[in-house]
Amino acid sequence: MQHTTAALYLHVPFCHGKCRYCSFISTSPRDTGCMDAYLHQLRRELIKNAPAFSRYTIQSIFFGGGTPSVLPVFAVGDLLSLIRSQYRLSPDCEITCEANPESFLPPLADAWAEAGVNRVSFGCQAIQPSLLQLLGRKHTAKQAKQAVRTAQSAGISRINLDMIYALPTQTLSQWTDSLSFAMDCGIAHLSAYALSIEPNTPLYQDVQRGYLAPPEEDFAADCYDAIAPTLAPYGLSAYEISNFAAPGQACRHNLLYWQNGVYLGCGPAAHSAFPGQNGEWTRAWNQENIANYLSSGPQRSTQTIGKREEMFETLMLATRTRLGLSLSAFEQRFGLPLEKVYPKSVQRCLSLGWAEIKNGFFSLTPKVWFLQNSVLQLFLEESPY
Repeated sequence: MQHTTAALYLHVPFCHGKCRYCSFISTSPRDTGCMDAYLHQLRRELIKNAPAFSRYTIQSIFFGGGTPSVLPVFAVGDLLSLIRSQYRLSPDCEITCEANPESFLPPLADAWAEAGVNRVSFGCQAIQPSLLQLLGRKHTAKQAKQAVRTAQSAGISRINLDMIYALPTQTLSQWTDSLSFAMDCGIAHLSAYALSIEPNTPLYQDVQRGYLAPPEEDFAADCYDAIAPTLAPYGLSAYEISNFAAPGQACRHNLLYWQNGVYLGCGPAAHSAFPGQNGEWTRAWNQENIANYLSSGPQRSTQTIGKREEMFETLMLATRTRLGLSLSAFEQRFGLPLEKVYPKSVQRCLSLGWAEIKNGFFSLTPKVWFLQNSVLQLFLEESPY
């Protein structure tokens, strides 16, 4: 299968403060004093990788973090100018920047819009003061709503809010209030994630010491089941397990990930995926050490993926989406139909009502979405062909 499109991800490793649940690679700008060094190394990395990606049309660019909104006002525009000079972008390229509500002010919004940013994703997570404090968030619900208005006033109409459910002490009514708040902001995309308590985070330590009770799976399931009916009156529906959008508002960047497509990641700890010299699927990742990245540039590691693993990964990612896995695309990519690769698992899922084949796509039914990992275990245990 010949890939013709790709995505570009840029990791911004800076935050003014670390949230209590966060395990992502980030640091305070004042810890390194090297914002200029980061931008310099990122520009070098983008230029270095451009020839290898010259055959692809970039359909989406995503500035993630960390917190891209802590960058200097001009930084995103300068980086996008460089990218346009080195890469071929589709005319309707989706350009997303993540932001925290408290650092998203009108001068930044205007600069981003002028630079071509057409989508903003805000980390809201919760609206109740007690839950925001538990998470270590620095904004208020009022600031979150104002940030959305600021983006809209700048002409950026595609806006996402991230929300987290199954928090310690959270009630179901608090969760549905958060969802309703998001809809009242006038957005057309919402990402909803169950809290994952990661090792070496303050929240993890609180749970280990018995200060907080870990979230219960039944409560997480109740929260998840409440999302669709709460959002439906506003025209949003699930297009992926954790993502809900109005028609035409799905995140193109994430869809490429779920299609197991080609993407280039730049910045500390950024990951990439692409066909190798002989066509073998290759993963790559940059070193996580931010100080080393700033002083020496990216140090990349690579891993070649075997056909069996690539098949399962393609299935796993695609079945996160409502549309599911394109059977023709799978056969074109691997030279074998899905039903021949996983005959027992496909048949069992269909017979139990866990999956369906419709319009050429194999998809999981909504009743097992929350149990996707358990369902896919069948495929993982079945030896392909």
